[in-house]
Amino acid sequence: MQKARKLMVLLTMFLLLASSLFASFAEENVCCSRLNAPYWHRDANCHFAETDWMTSDILGDETRRIDVSRAESEGQKPCPGCATEFAPSFTGEFPDWPHTLAPWGYEKGDMIEDDDWPRGAVELPADVLKTWGAPDEKLYELFPDAGDFEEGGKSVYPDDYAGLFINACGGCTILLVDPSIERVAEWRDMLQGEFWVLSARYSYNELKTLAKAVSDRILTADSERRAQGEPSYYHIVSVSVSQIANAVEIGVLPDGFDEGVRRIREALDDAGYSDPCMLRFKPANYPSWL
Repeated sequence: MQKARKLMVLLTMFLLLASSLFASFAEENVCCSRLNAPYWHRDANCHFAETDWMTSDILGDETRRIDVSRAESEGQKPCPGCATEFAPSFTGEFPDWPHTLAPWGYEKGDMIEDDDWPRGAVELPADVLKTWGAPDEKLYELFPDAGDFEEGGKSVYPDDYAGLFINACGGCTILLVDPSIERVAEWRDMLQGEFWVLSARYSYNELKTLAKAVSDRILTADSERRAQGEPSYYHIVSVSVSQIANAVEIGVLPDGFDEGVRRIREALDDAGYSDPCMLRFKPANYPSWL
């Protein structure tokens, strides 16, 4: 009888442990996601790359809880702010930042308004920023035309470079593929300054190659059609590399958007570019001068 009780206790403990492990595994494979956003999140309150820079509004639909595999199939990557193994890191000593707004993010400054930080004055004091150097200017000095995918360029970014933008605190945020402490230190020496570092999936060189393929194969073809008075086939308006979204951003006419996206994806699949996470589509109209 006592053996039976021990077996029941052991069985109960085993079932509880298995249930806990299953729940943890299931939770690990569920994420927070907004439709059409470039990233999926672990933190439901994180909106990196989901805010309109001019209005500070959150873009996209309401947050969903879905499987990571589904988010990836919809073209979303893990958010570098809350869902990658490499957490946002500053290369130097970062001063006190009494705000919920992430200093490494790119959201517009007028999201902050309080007595000490008046509206529009997000950046840290100029004397602090001055000690960080100018990593963005140094990058351009070292690689002056590396970002030009239309003309080619004489210089090429390092293979782990993914992008750079001016962040909420007034400094620079640099995205690197598979960053490590050692590699970040090398970048710090190269750019002679201090900056925030985020993890990225694709290098700028990869995205630049894809952007050029879209421009050469698809955008040019549609431009030639319009020049001959024929209707647009792909409904494509523009192509660029979004360093914040770590993707090639393609503008498509709202009228015929779904058809255009489908045709562009088919053309890129035929050309060997089938990774949905490298692409980001948005409604756009032709410039007024066209």
